[in-house]
Amino acid sequence: MTGQLRELDPLYRSYSFKFRLNQHLTQVLLKLSREENDLAALADITDIPCLQVLGKWRYQSALALKISGKYGKQSEEIAQQLLRNFPDSTDFLIKRVQMGRLEWEVRASAIASWLTQCLHLPPSPEKLQISKLYRLKSLDKSHIIPIQYTYNRCVSLLHLGASEQLIQLSPPLPDQVRTWLAPQPPPWTVNSAPLPFQHPAEINLIATQIQIMDAITYPPSGGSSNLGLALSEAFLEFHRSCRIWGEVQQHTPQLSQGRLGLIQVTQNLLQLMLGSAEKA
Repeated sequence: MTGQLRELDPLYRSYSFKFRLNQHLTQVLLKLSREENDLAALADITDIPCLQVLGKWRYQSALALKISGKYGKQSEEIAQQLLRNFPDSTDFLIKRVQMGRLEWEVRASAIASWLTQCLHLPPSPEKLQISKLYRLKSLDKSHIIPIQYTYNRCVSLLHLGASEQLIQLSPPLPDQVRTWLAPQPPPWTVNSAPLPFQHPAEINLIATQIQIMDAITYPPSGGSSNLGLALSEAFLEFHRSCRIWGEVQQHTPQLSQGRLGLIQVTQNLLQLMLGSAEKA
């Protein structure tokens, strides 16, 4: 991880579900190591294997398989130990243990809180710009063009939502990106109702947004261009499949507002990846 990304950690790592899950797993490992009187085993675990299930709000870990040899136990037994010692969490629901692998699902309530955080994602400070790994300006135009197109499409849709009085954005100012003001609280948190996002394209867009925030804390070896393109593609599929205007706007305005909120989160993430405040 670069020095710049280390500096950015306090700003953005709290947005990473993978970071939160790794914190839980580290505490479980520490507890097991103390019980086994073998802190050296913990010291050898420098990288906790934990991957997001693509397109899902889920994570899988083969940690039990990795450490079973150190404890002289079967991976299934270690997985059950991890399961028993995993703390009650407002973020994660344990889904299953299968062949020594654990799987967690991010709770809908945690997704709702996370989306609210990302709705007001702080921009990267000028002196702490994200490293070139996440800056897209130096990449091939074939990568930049669809990402910038998606960003501009988000801006246009949000302005349209504001003109239709579905949402309220900050006043337009020179060289400033307009930001989300209302509705507050966002429609996905009203009355503790279930998340309104049930369409596969909505679920995939949110999963891709989660993947982007994980990647800021855990940079992928392939760089950011593929992630930017993945977010662009997920957004365009969402835009094709999930209506905002017309009957949806008339009969279920909260769903229209919620989908505009997903567009705002997408714009914020693309702006962060582009590494500069675009005019809107």
